[in-house]
Amino acid sequence: MCEPDSGHRGNVRAIAFTDLDAGPVAVTAGDDRLVCVWSLSIGKRVRAALTGHTAPVRAAATLRGVARPVVATGGEDGTVRLWDLDRERQLARLDLPDAVTSLAPTSDGRLVVGFGQDLAVIAPHIDWDR
Repeated sequence: MCEPDSGHRGNVRAIAFTDLDAGPVAVTAGDDRLVCVWSLSIGKRVRAALTGHTAPVRAAATLRGVARPVVATGGEDGTVRLWDLDRERQLARLDLPDAVTSLAPTSDGRLVVGFGQDLAVIAPHIDWDR
């Protein structure tokens, strides 16, 4: 598990950046299947470890044009998960037929997903009340 002032257990495979009320943060994920949020100002973890992936996480991207800080993660479990960083919870999950290896946000709020030998462009629907 991610512990305050310590790193992941296993390799970090993905990093994304965004801002929270407390300032800029790095969102990291990796072989331990956890998603951690770190303050770039103080160098410490500032959110509980986000759990849900059942295999190593290989990709992370910050969504653009949404009401609150949201990061997408993709893993070898074939899922893309959207995380609300303010509320420390999963917002959505998309199941794909192969491991997710890359994610990239578009300027209009969509997400490009690389999985297996395929590519998809998705427009995430976020249910903030979920």
